[in-house]
Amino acid sequence: MRRIGILFYCFLQCGSLHAVFLPTGLTPADSYYLVFTTNSTYAATFSTIAEYDALVEAEATQVGSLVSDLTGWRVIGSTAYIDARDHLSDVTNGSFPIWDLASNKIADSGADLWDGSIDNPLTYNQFGVDMTGTGSQLAQTGTDTDGTAFGTNFFGNAADGAANVVRRGDITATDGTWISRDAGNRSGARRLYAISSLIVGVPEPAAYGLLAMSLTVCCVAFKRRREQKLHRSKIR
Repeated sequence: MRRIGILFYCFLQCGSLHAVFLPTGLTPADSYYLVFTTNSTYAATFSTIAEYDALVEAEATQVGSLVSDLTGWRVIGSTAYIDARDHLSDVTNGSFPIWDLASNKIADSGADLWDGSIDNPLTYNQFGVDMTGTGSQLAQTGTDTDGTAFGTNFFGNAADGAANVVRRGDITATDGTWISRDAGNRSGARRLYAISSLIVGVPEPAAYGLLAMSLTVCCVAFKRRREQKLHRSKIR
């Protein structure tokens, strides 16, 4: 009975390989990106893109987040030193779709993300809650519709050559204003857009192979542990 319990535990652990949020209609074999708009709001005065990445990563891993088990989140935004499209070069140059946390497709690919429109608005936060009409309806982006920095309205401060205002996007929009609607005081708190690293699909046969391998490892570990106990009992 104990061995069965251990094997069942290993089965659950292997199953956690597919615990990442899977949009409705996709299968574990599909590869895709996830995107959300932060529940909290932030100023756009940091100089480096890594500082914004850290903010969205912290949002993603909050208790209750639908993607708390997923790391590698990045901001969709531009600084004086890097454009959003280059910061997200894997997305920009890839052909994988982008989905939100309510199973709405946002874009078919990176190219689709920067073509001036998206399929659905980015109103859902990391908890899967629609923020339409609740709190700020703007997100700091510093970015133009093509994914490049909008003039000097990028993230940063005067030392970076940034203007006093930052470009902002409308989270309820599906045209180009989703990323580039207007400019506002960079010290004002607004939301941020977050996008994941690529979630690589695992074909079903491979998934079963991983399960079999995990169960085998568990069996071997169980057998060794049992042999060690028997050996110790003989010594006594």
